[in-house]
Amino acid sequence: MKKVTKSIFLIAVLVMMSVFSITAHAEPSNLVKFDYYLLGLNKFDLYISESEDQLGVLIKNGPGDASRIRGSANLDPKKTHYLHIVATMETGNPYIVGIFNLNGKLLNFSNNSNELKTNPTDFIAYKDGYGKTQLKVNYITDSRPTYIDGAKYIIAEGGKGKVFFSTTISPVESPLKVQASSAKNSINLSWNSIPGAVSYSVERFTTAGGPYAPIASDLTETNYTDKNVVANTTYYYIVKAKLSDTETVTSSEVSGTPTSETPTVDSKLKVVLEPEEKLQLSVDDHLDENANMTWTSSDSTVAQVDANGVVTAIKAGNAVIHVQSQDENYSDDINILVVDNADDYRLAVDLKVGKTSRLTIDDLTNTLNVTWDSSDATVATVSSKGVVTAKGKGLTLAKATDRDGNVVGQVYVRVRE
Repeated sequence: MKKVTKSIFLIAVLVMMSVFSITAHAEPSNLVKFDYYLLGLNKFDLYISESEDQLGVLIKNGPGDASRIRGSANLDPKKTHYLHIVATMETGNPYIVGIFNLNGKLLNFSNNSNELKTNPTDFIAYKDGYGKTQLKVNYITDSRPTYIDGAKYIIAEGGKGKVFFSTTISPVESPLKVQASSAKNSINLSWNSIPGAVSYSVERFTTAGGPYAPIASDLTETNYTDKNVVANTTYYYIVKAKLSDTETVTSSEVSGTPTSETPTVDSKLKVVLEPEEKLQLSVDDHLDENANMTWTSSDSTVAQVDANGVVTAIKAGNAVIHVQSQDENYSDDINILVVDNADDYRLAVDLKVGKTSRLTIDDLTNTLNVTWDSSDATVATVSSKGVVTAKGKGLTLAKATDRDGNVVGQVYVRVRE
């Protein structure tokens, strides 16, 4: 392993600024400043990429001979970036030393902080290109100075010639969570309370990513209804929590599209929930498909729905949950009834004490291949063949479970005297 020679010494250098934008869509005020300071005997090139196995865009290069590069770039806080450094040395193993900083709390390095110094823990090295043969990364250890402001030289053992160093810069999930639901000629926004928040503000734009314009400020409640909208137009929102004159917490972007009228459905069947109860809706056997849909509630004060189709009951009342595919070729609705005591309103098989009813999971061919159970045997029992017998006044849930323990069917049974 090649030692660091005495010709390496640290001197003060002029700051050379190199401004670079990874995205052409975000405004400068929405970007995160990324500062870098690199030094090495070997030739090296610094890249920022949005792909783990692609070089990306060249930010700066160091020609060799103890070259130092220092500057900055602008990064989109909504995207994951990969810091790629290609180090080349013809006579020995390539190595680098550097310090990197992120201005703000929207992005973090792989060490979950805004500062990263070269080290074997947070950097991965490859021999044949990113994602290829991985090399062992170690500090250079000898008696000479091998660091710069606390950042030590790192070397990829067995990497003579060219080595591809890599580390990750990821978006920081905001503690401020916002939900948006569409209603007739309005968008309802709600969010969680942030400890220490003095007030909240809402900003919006008609294009994803901004630039956002303030529409409400000095809010003390954790909800806001935007009525200054045009029906069937999509609006994009962020919410900011003011903690002090100099510190704010910004939410991720949410969107909503106000309707021109309250949705209606032909079915009289309603899904019944109690306040604070949650229910997963689905458009497919695979829940991942839910994320490709747009979910909205006709009245978010009664029931809210998130981007994955999870409905949260808020207060007593009626709401319609609407789902629509991105290409608008598919849409559907489901009625939600929120009541203070849902058990009193469950859709159920209604029996008098002593009466029976028959349940099956198919055409009676495989009924014995499931286990039948009643959540309250004092109200009703279920035999091994699916025969329900009413025992006493009340409400119970009859459930069928297959041999693998999966619930394959269930129905409420209400018993009257």
